[in-house]
Amino acid sequence: NNLCAYAVATIEEATAARVDVSRCSVEPEQGKLTIEGLRVGDPGGRIELDVARVFAQVKVRPLLQKVRLERLEVDYPRLKLALDQAGPSPPSGGQCLPDLLDRFEFGRVKIRKASVEVRAGGTHLAIPKAALAVRGQGTQLAVSVSTRGGSLELPGRTVGLISSRTAGVVDLRGTGTVELRRADVIGTEASAFVKGKLQNLCEPQIEAAANVRVDDLKGAAARLLPGSALAIQGGISADATVSFGRGPPHLRGDLRLKAVALDQFFPGDGHLRFDLTPSRVRLDRLEVPVGRGQVNGSVEVSLADTTLPLAADLQLRDMELPELLRKLGLQHAWILLRTTGRVQAKGTLSPFRLAGETSLELADFAVLDRTYEKRPQARKMLEFARGKLIGTVLADPEKIVAQGVAIEVGAGSHVQVESTFFTDLRKGMQLAAHSEDLSLDDLRGHFGPLPAGGVLKLAATVSGPYKALAIEGRTAAQGARFMDLSLGDLTTKVAFDTASMKLAFTDVHAHKDRSSYRGRIAVDFSSSAMPVDAHVELSDAYVNDLVDLAVGLVPELSTVEDPDLVDGHVEGVIDVKGPVAAPSGTASLELDDLILWGESFNSGMARLSLHGGDPRLQIDELVLLHGEAALRVAGRFGPRWQLDIDGRTENFTLADLDFAQRARLSGAMRMTAHAGGVSSHPTVNVSLRFSEGMADEADLGDGDLSLTLDGKALSWKATVGTHGVTGQARLEGDIPYSCSGTLRVAELPQYVDLLAPDVDIESGSLAAAFDVHGSLLRWRESAGTMTLSQLRIVRSDLAFENDGPAQVTFGPEGIRTERLALRAPFTTAQLSGGRGRDGRLDLRLGASIDGRVLPGLMPDVEHASGTYLVQAVVGGSAKNPTVLGNIRIEDGAATLRGLPVAARALNGSISFSQDALVIDSLSGKLNNGEARVSGGIEMERLVPKKIDMSAHVSDVNVRLQESAGAIIDGDLTLFGPPLEPVLGGNLVLAQMKYTEDVEIEKSLLDFSRRPPTPKVLTKSPIVVRFDLDVHLGRGVRVENNLARTDLKGDLKITGTSRAIGLLGSVNTVHGTAAFRGNDFQIEQGVLTFTDRQRIRPSFDFQLSSQVKEYKVRLHAFGTPGEPHASLSSEPALAEADLGFLLTFGFVSQNLQQSTFSAADSGLAIGIEALNKATGFSEEVRRFIPKNAILRNPNIDFASDFSVATNRLEPMARFQSHLISERLDLRVLEGLTTRRYRGVISYQLSDALSTRLQLDNEHITSGVGTDFGIDLHLKWEGE
Repeated sequence: NNLCAYAVATIEEATAARVDVSRCSVEPEQGKLTIEGLRVGDPGGRIELDVARVFAQVKVRPLLQKVRLERLEVDYPRLKLALDQAGPSPPSGGQCLPDLLDRFEFGRVKIRKASVEVRAGGTHLAIPKAALAVRGQGTQLAVSVSTRGGSLELPGRTVGLISSRTAGVVDLRGTGTVELRRADVIGTEASAFVKGKLQNLCEPQIEAAANVRVDDLKGAAARLLPGSALAIQGGISADATVSFGRGPPHLRGDLRLKAVALDQFFPGDGHLRFDLTPSRVRLDRLEVPVGRGQVNGSVEVSLADTTLPLAADLQLRDMELPELLRKLGLQHAWILLRTTGRVQAKGTLSPFRLAGETSLELADFAVLDRTYEKRPQARKMLEFARGKLIGTVLADPEKIVAQGVAIEVGAGSHVQVESTFFTDLRKGMQLAAHSEDLSLDDLRGHFGPLPAGGVLKLAATVSGPYKALAIEGRTAAQGARFMDLSLGDLTTKVAFDTASMKLAFTDVHAHKDRSSYRGRIAVDFSSSAMPVDAHVELSDAYVNDLVDLAVGLVPELSTVEDPDLVDGHVEGVIDVKGPVAAPSGTASLELDDLILWGESFNSGMARLSLHGGDPRLQIDELVLLHGEAALRVAGRFGPRWQLDIDGRTENFTLADLDFAQRARLSGAMRMTAHAGGVSSHPTVNVSLRFSEGMADEADLGDGDLSLTLDGKALSWKATVGTHGVTGQARLEGDIPYSCSGTLRVAELPQYVDLLAPDVDIESGSLAAAFDVHGSLLRWRESAGTMTLSQLRIVRSDLAFENDGPAQVTFGPEGIRTERLALRAPFTTAQLSGGRGRDGRLDLRLGASIDGRVLPGLMPDVEHASGTYLVQAVVGGSAKNPTVLGNIRIEDGAATLRGLPVAARALNGSISFSQDALVIDSLSGKLNNGEARVSGGIEMERLVPKKIDMSAHVSDVNVRLQESAGAIIDGDLTLFGPPLEPVLGGNLVLAQMKYTEDVEIEKSLLDFSRRPPTPKVLTKSPIVVRFDLDVHLGRGVRVENNLARTDLKGDLKITGTSRAIGLLGSVNTVHGTAAFRGNDFQIEQGVLTFTDRQRIRPSFDFQLSSQVKEYKVRLHAFGTPGEPHASLSSEPALAEADLGFLLTFGFVSQNLQQSTFSAADSGLAIGIEALNKATGFSEEVRRFIPKNAILRNPNIDFASDFSVATNRLEPMARFQSHLISERLDLRVLEGLTTRRYRGVISYQLSDALSTRLQLDNEHITSGVGTDFGIDLHLKWEGE
């Protein structure tokens, strides 16, 4: 009984409530206590506990004054707590836990099938099924609790509990500790998983981690927030940690959203990390999917300020702007945009004010013709693929404002934008844009469904509700393209609104190439027919510009896109109205200076009308005038795709065909054409006939050309004189065709003169045939054969003709001939091979050329003979050919016009390739001397790069001019680049005799002689540099009227072919010089050259002569430009007397003699001077007969001193060679006296001559005539 009473007292002390027991039994020896029908508290009180059975086993430890509850079992407890009722105060003394807990030790405790109800104010917790297990572990208790079912009732709402499981460790010593190792609570709307630790049950300090999950926010809100106007749906889950008690409360964790919608906002899915304290909320690692992209970043809100300051740093990755607007509650946007970049913003949440900086990469921007939700059916009115955006963004509850926004679009377009996006859909947006270089190609090249292009300068605004945006602006475009029309450069006003879907271009002024035009155009996109209204005025336009303008819309015009084919000046008006697919319109055009496929028309006019309703294009009138001739076209295309178009020429002749002006055609001509049928099966007939046609002097005869199209079958036939062509094609697939023809020309020179006037042939004929087949769409891949059956060309009396038929095949595989042979007298040539598909060459050439044909082929060759054998193989490609060949010369001979050399007996071999030409061996006779040539030329792709050649000549007799010949021996080299080679070597010049007389006195006295006209020399790109040594050998001599002397010396030719220089010196050897019949002995003479760039000689001569009783010495020196001379004599005479002595044969003292007639002497001198000054003797010489007896006769007038009369007498002088060059006759006859003198000379050999003289002045015989015979012997030695 004491133990039962102790147990009841303990319960009363612990619960501070009345305790009733129905039955209590004790087993003292085992310390067991069983209580049945335990009731604690009163009904309706603070605590009400009913227990069906309580079993306890207690061990008492008197020494420790403790009781160990070894075992406790509680069955079917029913607990009701009313926490809003006041209970007893906790014990004093600073402890919040009862002291008796210190005297208890626990073993095992089990509470089975319990139920709990807790009430606190308006809160009611009911758990119908619960279980508790406690196990003592020393001073700690391991506690586990589980429940099933239950509910939590809050004011106006109820939370359903499904189950819970809790496990933890409790330490009731001191202030107590609870470690919650596991707490799983599963409710009908949410679930929570918690673990943590509670220290100091009196002043709790909590550290806990929890996972909370709500899958149905809508259902949870309906239960937890019944009647709330906030519409929420979706699901959330959170992982959080809580710190409470030791400092300010701190909550942090991760929050995940799934398809969350909050009223008009649609955050959707998301993830963030939160950190909450009483002073701030920070959201890190924010991840919000937006369409196919997402938004990452961080947001921080300060709770210490009532305005709730906010700072955000967001990273955007492929974020879709319409999806973001939808999440923000701004649905039904008409735009598309993906963006990547960074947004930084700051502001407050109360009131909502944000300002931020943006730097974004833009992609796939588009303005739609309907809302974003209907985008699969929407058309993109304006778009661009890529861009960049930098600017400032301001946001408040009413609008989002973008300031100073710079957008870079595509490759280089830039736009400056100021915009405001209102959250009120009725206000929509306001946007102002400006650009100086906006390329429409960067905007995907279209406005709505219509293609557009060009570079724009624009100023535009976009305003109005999102469902009715209006676009207005003015733009200047370069290279504008619209509706596949190439409009050129233009300025225009632009207007478009999404409500009416009308696009208008007004006040259009355009310039395209040479053309100018103006007008307007409007397109209505609200109708599927897209009506168009256009007006264009062509004030100064050209046909080719208009073709280029429209070729994109009408691709068939590409055939006339070449201005050399179709062009001309045009003025007029074009009006178009109606659906864009079938508009109606009219065109009135005036034409001048028109060109159609090479034919010119000085003027014309056209009246066209388009009837979209039929539909039908009517050519009311098209007239083109060519002088007096005209081309007229009229007809229609439609309705029902019918064709009925006729064309004809009036007053045309072949001479009116401009494209054949070079052929100088003539003859009457008429052309007619008719197009009929329908577009699916057209019929076209074109006929051109001419009669008595002529091509300059070539007779073409009559011509008949016809072309017929029947559906898809095209055929043509042409006959011109003896020539004919036929062909046919099918206008389907690749348009296969075949064509054949024949060509027969009996008088080839007439056509050669016409087609190649620079080619000169005497006569010739030609006969050939060809066959071609392939596809007209790929006519360059056509294949065929051409057979040359007869070719004959006569040039320079040489006939060239084909040696048998030659066939050439051509096609995609290349061009090839098995044999193309030509023959001429003693000459044959044959070519075989071809060019493959890949461009590889495979040609073989063999020729045997008789030298006699070369003068007819090469104008510079005066004479040639011998045989020239040529063998060559060509490979590689046309751009990089490879060549290997050889030229063999057998007994060749050649003489070039204007050169004093002739080559004969030439034999040798020359090998060549694309990289080099090598003279294997080449030798022969050069002017009866020997010559050998060796060396070669380095080449690169057949272009000479370096010359390295040498030649050895010996005993080559060269006539440098009529009066000078020489024999040359030595070696020559030519080395260096082709344009600047160096000519060097060593030459010995021998047996050269200069015999041409120099008429110095005549030159001085010939005042009527005019200086020669300077030669105009063509500047050659080749500059030859000289480094050539010349040695004067034996027999180099001057023999003329001034001097007879041998020359010795060494010279070096320097400089270039444009400025030749000469170095070295030339000395005279044993020579004589003559002046006025006086022979001077050349005692010493030297000619010196010292200028490398010019021929500037200087001379120094010492001469002496015996005149009468005086020995005269002459010293000549200086340069040809500044000559100097000094005279001296023995006995001494004044220099003036010496000049008189040399001129007249006596000194001035003789003039004092009484017998000297100054008048007669003056007459003789005057006659001689007048003869030389006027050239009278030259005119007389023209009338002297020339025959086999008199050779080179000459007559002139001179003066001669007469001993008999002691004066100068005028004399007529005649001289000539008789029969041969060795016999010479000279006769002097006085003009005022009967005095005469005759001399006959005969040159027996080079060293021996004789002379016979007779005169009537020195009479020593009785016959009145004096005779004299002289014998002259010449001997030279070194």
